[in-house]
Amino acid sequence: MLPRISLVPIALFQLTLGLTSTLSAQEAKPWTDSVKDLPAEAIVRLGTLRFRNADGFESLAFTPDGRHLVSGGWGGARLWDVKTGELLRRYGEELESPTEAAALSPDGKLVAVGGWGQEEGGGAVYELESGRRLYRFGARSINVTPCFSPDGKMVAFFPRSDGAIVLLDAATGKELRALKGHDSSKTFGIQAVFTNDNASVVSACRDGTVRIWNALTGEELKRIEAAEDGVAAMALSSDDDVIATVAYKSIKEGNVESLFHRPEVMLWDSRSGNVIRKIAVPAIKNNPFPNLKGEALGPTFITFTPDGKELVTGGLAGALRVWNVSSGKEIRRFDHTHYLLGAAFDANHTMAVIEGHSIRLWDLKTGRDLTPSNYPREPINVAVLSADGRMVATCGREVRSINLWDAETGWEMRRLLGEDESIRSMQFSKDGKTLIGLGYVHTLRIWDLKSGHQLHQTKLARNGWHLATSPDGKTIAVAGNDGVDLFDATGKEVGILKGPRKDAGIPRFTPDGRGLLSWTSDGKLHRWNLASDKYEVRDFVAFENSPFEMELSSDARLLAFAVQYSDFLPVVDHATGREVCRFELDRTEQIVASVAFSPDSRSLAWGGRKDGRVWLGEIATGAVRHQLKGHRGRVQSLAWSADGKRLLTGSTDTTALVWNLSGPLPAEGKRQDALSDAELASSWRELGGKDAKKAYAALRRLSGAPMQSVGLVRQNLRPAAAVDMGRVGKLIADLENSEFAVRDKAGRELQKIGEGALPALRQALAAKPSLQAQRRLERLIADIEPLTPEQVHAIRAVETLEHIASAEAREVLHRLGKGASGARLTREAREALERLQARSKQ
Repeated sequence: MLPRISLVPIALFQLTLGLTSTLSAQEAKPWTDSVKDLPAEAIVRLGTLRFRNADGFESLAFTPDGRHLVSGGWGGARLWDVKTGELLRRYGEELESPTEAAALSPDGKLVAVGGWGQEEGGGAVYELESGRRLYRFGARSINVTPCFSPDGKMVAFFPRSDGAIVLLDAATGKELRALKGHDSSKTFGIQAVFTNDNASVVSACRDGTVRIWNALTGEELKRIEAAEDGVAAMALSSDDDVIATVAYKSIKEGNVESLFHRPEVMLWDSRSGNVIRKIAVPAIKNNPFPNLKGEALGPTFITFTPDGKELVTGGLAGALRVWNVSSGKEIRRFDHTHYLLGAAFDANHTMAVIEGHSIRLWDLKTGRDLTPSNYPREPINVAVLSADGRMVATCGREVRSINLWDAETGWEMRRLLGEDESIRSMQFSKDGKTLIGLGYVHTLRIWDLKSGHQLHQTKLARNGWHLATSPDGKTIAVAGNDGVDLFDATGKEVGILKGPRKDAGIPRFTPDGRGLLSWTSDGKLHRWNLASDKYEVRDFVAFENSPFEMELSSDARLLAFAVQYSDFLPVVDHATGREVCRFELDRTEQIVASVAFSPDSRSLAWGGRKDGRVWLGEIATGAVRHQLKGHRGRVQSLAWSADGKRLLTGSTDTTALVWNLSGPLPAEGKRQDALSDAELASSWRELGGKDAKKAYAALRRLSGAPMQSVGLVRQNLRPAAAVDMGRVGKLIADLENSEFAVRDKAGRELQKIGEGALPALRQALAAKPSLQAQRRLERLIADIEPLTPEQVHAIRAVETLEHIASAEAREVLHRLGKGASGARLTREAREALERLQARSKQ
């Protein structure tokens, strides 16, 4: 039977902080996710999904046979295979409220899932084996945490909005009674557990009391004043004799009050309520909270071992420690790399511990690490790709190391230590020899990738949040709350940009390296000319909410703004501020977590906040052209390879994926090097069709048959015809003719000429003509500017040639680039050739 104590809810709150990262001493072969585990189009997964949960863990319990683990967290309850670490089943995903904790019945047949929110029925009970939901339970409450009685006949959930602990009939969900008495304003993080005889319930919370209740009548039997500021963690020994508590310590800074766990464990006699012993947990080393003393940081959880002779403590920093209950002495210590939130035990002395966003297994008696994986245990906050596409660097917010990976094989190559801080932003140098990182305590670091040694370290004089490197790799820009500072490749400060001195967003260099852009939280766009020190600021786009992220296209023509809580993602012309397109967002994805333009500026990739999908949008049409599905958590970081054929995604599921965006889509079956005449014809039609998804599939299909596709484009696409600019000038002059018929005819003729007339029309408008002529010019430009179906078809055809990138494809691009100057097709072909030539020189 599963030890009852391991079912106690084991986390009260979770803080984000940087913790010391070290390599595991265990030598077991690490888990690698096999090819069968990879989603379609993914080449390799960096890290593992085994025993990993994007939503984090809040509770753990072994099944009675020790073969499985049941976890609770924000994404519902999950069933895990202990031997392989694989996720087998989920429970509670359909609940309206985000779920938090879960409990397993003593016989291992039922799972109770608790919810978070204000909806009725915040929790539910499921059959473990089938996953079938038996019933929902719970009234309106802050969060619902469940707990079964040892005989499995009752299940408790808590707290209700009035602070009560409610006992239900476990089989039917019928309410039996409510245990009322805790201060309802301080029941956040309440904990409760049944005694062995099922007759009593022991509870504790932020009101500072431990209370013992009669489970049969609801009467309060005993009250222990355990802590002034509140009880942070509580556990009951297996013989019901000893109650262990950790107290909160209140820290006030001005009007802000924060609660931290005290490094002191109190043991209480459950019968008398007297103190048995105090256990002093050592002060925190490498304190992640510089403004707090170590004595304000104690264990975040405590739990007794199954025999009740030992007590296990763990927390946000320090080590997981095992204490002898009788003597109060430390008898064993387990080092870890992330914050700890709870533990559970099986009958064979295996201890499962929540470490970061992962589950880690240890042998309780020997201290041996039983988890064959030391891959990242926390959400990947930043993932970057080297210029040659061969190396990936990933890091998370709560660990002080960077993982370097082989982008083709998925093997971890090296770890770079961030010393006393974790990394929030990083980039590879242009030559691929160094990695530049910016830490959370505002230190600029530069590592040598061959040796792994840190070459340079610069403590910033001002707060720094984001960094960018110039195209030539010689300048590093760091933006933060106090503006933008410039550094050379060694980290030496070389300049301070005049302008915004607050909330500067991610900086972006222009392709020529002469300009730098950033945005501020007040919705303003800032641009510097680095050669002349000229600075301009403007209200670029009026947003109801401030941008969550801004991204500049590689050609510096376009800006994408991820706007908070919006139902669209706008892309605007950088020079004019005109909206080029907007992508409609799924109602469930109204906060975009990451956004990135493709190198050819034809596609925009973004990841939402709700799940692991990545969308690819087509700039020319403003339509979604493709989706990538494979992550179990939101995608927080995106990076394209230089040729646009690979996409790197970093996720809260603790892994990164490298996706292959070349060749036919997997849905079309095995790759074909040759297409039939009918397939070629239908692919060409779909390439120019209105359906962006079918067009993208055709593009991928054609790029997988290069010889045929180059011939197809050569046959069907001609260079843009030259425009008689003298005639265009005369027609523009006729727009101011006194006769309506002449003006009307001139307007219709200019519309027929189309995009070839646009440069002259814009030039005439800039010359400030009469008000009537100005309006006519503006109407004509507005009518001509949107891309025609023929232009969209041509753009996609050029994109296909650029993907193929063969000598024959380059020859066709060269021919198309000789078309009329100013035509969209001419520009697309010339720029595609320039990108191909630039890549060939790298």
